Amino acid sequence: MSQTTLPSWMARAPHNLGSPNQGYVKADQWRTACEVNLVITLIWLWGRPGSKQKYKDYLENFLALVTAVRWATKRSTSEVHMKVVQDNFQLYLRSLVRLFPLSVLKPNHHLSLHLVECMRLFGPAHGWWAFPFEQYNGILGNANTNGKEGEMELSFFKSFCRGRNLRALVQQHDLLGRVSVLCGKYISSTSASQGSILSNIELLWQPSISGITADGGRAEQLKDAVYQGLLACLHLDSGPVNYCPDHDDTPGAVVLSRDAHVVEKIIIENTTYTTNRRVHRDSLIQFYRIAGEDSQSGQIEDIFLHTRVGPNGDPLTEYFLVVQPFNPLSPAQEKHDPYLKFPLLDVHLYHKELLVGLVIRAANVISHIACCPYKGGLPEGNMQVVLALCRE
Repeated sequence: MSQTTLPSWMARAPHNLGSPNQGYVKADQWRTACEVNLVITLIWLWGRPGSKQKYKDYLENFLALVTAVRWATKRSTSEVHMKVVQDNFQLYLRSLVRLFPLSVLKPNHHLSLHLVECMRLFGPAHGWWAFPFEQYNGILGNANTNGKEGEMELSFFKSFCRGRNLRALVQQHDLLGRVSVLCGKYISSTSASQGSILSNIELLWQPSISGITADGGRAEQLKDAVYQGLLACLHLDSGPVNYCPDHDDTPGAVVLSRDAHVVEKIIIENTTYTTNRRVHRDSLIQFYRIAGEDSQSGQIEDIFLHTRVGPNGDPLTEYFLVVQPFNPLSPAQEKHDPYLKFPLLDVHLYHKELLVGLVIRAANVISHIACCPYKGGLPEGNMQVVLALCRE
């Protein structure tokens, strides 16, 4: 567990999980232990050739439960999602009865078979599960009432209204641009734990492009390697515009500017990604170059905002990432990858070696990844297990 690299938003399981002195384990820690640590460890222990059939059956039982829970708690749903959830819950319960005949099925086991009905009626589980209520119970329990009963409800209501009014105010009359510098200085000097109003300000003052926000950054000229990577990225799906380098005079082509705004972190769908220099564990991602291609994994080296001439002659501004992909296994090596037997968990072996960096659109980032060194006996260099943490 200590060797597994997790993104900063993911709670790390206790290092002594399972021991008598492990202490209280929160739900997020159990989730990390079961969906990441145990998946990586148990497939390595029980999923290899030569493992006893008993342990392979235990592994299939456990991973059926993990697959069902993981797909049931994604932030989007579909008939495909629901079929995966239903099939794996049924597989888990059937194998549970077969492997542990003396165990007694609990009401929650029966209720799990009705989860798909709730997903079909109400949508993704995160929209109606009980975790937010438990969180707010904790907030209410820790609130300082000063011994004045009956006033706490009004205080929470006023705080909520202030936050909503502030959001509406700064979105009018270009007020956001006028106070962004002040907001930035205020946030940097104030703890973010002081309440939801500060969080609203922090999200609002950051510049947003197509729902993607970033920190202040600095203006720079793109270096040759990154500039050529950007040209290659745009040539993949740039549409009717033919971009050319600044030393080219091809008729009808549009010269691509080297001017860029370099940043160290970026927020995509409320998830923060950073460069490897800033926070290594938040730089590890799963991505694709263009839609329809197989996903890859790697680490972010640079992030920049670039403006170019669009199809209609108007300026087109977009965030890009420079990513170094992990070296994938060869077809011969993949035959020895025990994780490929469980494609629904999206976990693979990679070489630790990094390939030459390439430029991708920020919108093509899929999710963070968890990484752990692999010691499974493959002779061809250092390996690592990469598990995608996609929540969509």
